[in-house]
Amino acid sequence: MRFFTLTSFAPLLLVIACGGSGSGGDAPRQDAGATDGLSGDGGTSAAEGGEPSPADGAPPTTAFTTLGRAPEPCPLTTALCSSWPSASDGAVFRYTSQETFGGKTFERTFHVFVPNAATTASPVVVVLHGGNGSGARSVASQAWTTLAMAKPAGITWTPNTVDCQALPTTEANGLKMQAPGGGASCTSPSTTAVNAQPFIVVYPDGVADAGTKDVRHWEDGRLPSPGTGAMTPSRDDVGFIDHVLDVVLNDKQLPTDPSATYLAGVSNGGIMTQRIAGTAGAVAYPRVMRIAAYAAYVSDLAEPITPAPSVPFGLALFHGTGIVTPDCNSPGCTTPTVLGDERMPFGAAGSSHYVNSPDRGLVHSGPDTIEAWRSALGAKGAGVTDDIGVFTKRTIHLALPAVLHSWVTDGGGHTFASGRNDFLPVPRGWAFVSSFRRDPTGTLTRVQPTWLSGTF
Repeated sequence: MRFFTLTSFAPLLLVIACGGSGSGGDAPRQDAGATDGLSGDGGTSAAEGGEPSPADGAPPTTAFTTLGRAPEPCPLTTALCSSWPSASDGAVFRYTSQETFGGKTFERTFHVFVPNAATTASPVVVVLHGGNGSGARSVASQAWTTLAMAKPAGITWTPNTVDCQALPTTEANGLKMQAPGGGASCTSPSTTAVNAQPFIVVYPDGVADAGTKDVRHWEDGRLPSPGTGAMTPSRDDVGFIDHVLDVVLNDKQLPTDPSATYLAGVSNGGIMTQRIAGTAGAVAYPRVMRIAAYAAYVSDLAEPITPAPSVPFGLALFHGTGIVTPDCNSPGCTTPTVLGDERMPFGAAGSSHYVNSPDRGLVHSGPDTIEAWRSALGAKGAGVTDDIGVFTKRTIHLALPAVLHSWVTDGGGHTFASGRNDFLPVPRGWAFVSSFRRDPTGTLTRVQPTWLSGTF
């Protein structure tokens, strides 16, 4: 049984010239059987031509204007505020902007957590919430916030062992563990993952659904669009993330390292992450081009989307499968079904499916999503697959200058904790994305993430 440790990596630096998609050599890891490619302002911004959605035709020009920022006390319920970062952890700021799209003007917001440990130029991770979520709730609930603090105590968890293993992480099971073969409930010995590199986390807000205050979605490319049910865009969410990066990376009050800029998302936010990655290099979104690597959790590509990046980057995809998942297009329906993570379908090659949520619109199957990215990034060969823990297979697809990792967990549920105790998805995603850097010329480099230690 293999888990990840990062305490003994050989030093290595790989310099990757920016350009079209291509492929190239991953260096051997000591902790895995496969190779891992490790080597080494507040004004107005506009997305000329708007968001290139297949439903758009010729979308209107979008403009964003920064209105300001302010320290943010917890705006949530008392229960949720118990997990809001304290003053001893760091500071949270709420940024407000205005978007003008198709003759309409409306407010856009995002939340920035700056850990106290970030005293010098630090990486920036933008994290997109799932459907019905929000940026503020993510500040309080996501492991990214805790990981960003770089606390020496690290994150404690209980990996699978031969004698004690996690049940499929369905909504009913949660994170229960039992002896194999339906045995008694159990608890495996705990271990710790430690991150020594503090980073800034940015939690943007999707637009609130009509009639709600804080139930939010991203226009992730599905048709009809999540949250609105419209067949045409109601805003430019790709442009908004481009604007967020413009503001954050140019805010002199934030200790940012623009060369270490990353994007991650879960569910609806994971689909949106893939949509944004598919535009990397587009002239309309110059700040998106700064992103060095992406991590998309429990998400597939929206069916209308064909990713067409023109710059290389790292991409990690995390899928769950093996759980019966409704595959039908009316809220609350239960049949037909497909194997997936209970919400997001995985399915088989050559198929498309509905997401088990009130939002309609099709997504590509998990295998087709992986294959679409292999093609978009220029992967050669079948990739190298190894077993991680008990239930997970990781495949490394080499596409120098790009690198694609796909993680598929049998019984992995629809959550950031989708690894079914085989691995810690957030530290693993951080280990992957943080190993990439992109300099101002667009050159991509990759280094060993020596700031992570322990087991994850």
